[in-house]
Amino acid sequence: MCSGQVTVPQLYKSAPKYCTLNTPQASEGRSVIRMMKITVLLMLAVAGFTATPVLAQIQIEKDAGLDVSALDTALGDLEDSNSTSDIAETDTEDQDGIELDITEDAVDEDRSNMAKASIKYHFFPMKKTFRDAEIYCQNRFKNGHLAALTSASINNQLATLVCRQYGQCTRTFVGGQRLKGTRFKWTDGSAWKYTNWRPKEPNNTLFLENCIEIFYKGDSRWNDVYCYFKKSFICSYRA
Repeated sequence: MCSGQVTVPQLYKSAPKYCTLNTPQASEGRSVIRMMKITVLLMLAVAGFTATPVLAQIQIEKDAGLDVSALDTALGDLEDSNSTSDIAETDTEDQDGIELDITEDAVDEDRSNMAKASIKYHFFPMKKTFRDAEIYCQNRFKNGHLAALTSASINNQLATLVCRQYGQCTRTFVGGQRLKGTRFKWTDGSAWKYTNWRPKEPNNTLFLENCIEIFYKGDSRWNDVYCYFKKSFICSYRA
């Protein structure tokens, strides 16, 4: 029978067995392995498999005192995405969307491919992945792209208009995409000078959050998010 903190093979002839390693180093190692297992489950869930094993395993690790805050954040994204999965799969047909009329002085003069006073914004509540939303904007509008939020005025006005005209602040893709590390770009080529991140963002959970959304938890500030989740989106284009 095993006892104490000692871990050695028990080679009794009558009942050979191994004790469970119970040192602090071993406990830490098991925590890492458990976290890796959860990560794999979460990645499978994100790819379309059920999230139930992830929920169950994370609760087990919480009960055991393991810090799973990063996975909790990722799971929040997953649960939110799954809660609208029916819409995400079916609400992808062409829509008129909602034109967002911001004031002229909100548009930056230095945007590389957009002329001041001629830029327009259009919000689409239908759900698409980041890539599909960008392609949709390009096909729907001449010089169209996902919207670049290049100033506080643009950010605030668009957020206010979406919430007011759509009736809710639904999680929405804009045109920010990760280059490397904490470096991002706008898909329309606009200069990356203004940022409006939520606290502790961008955190790049699981090193997979390479796109930008607004309205995470109803907040108009930015959150990095998985590009392959389906969300509403804002296009910008030259009138």
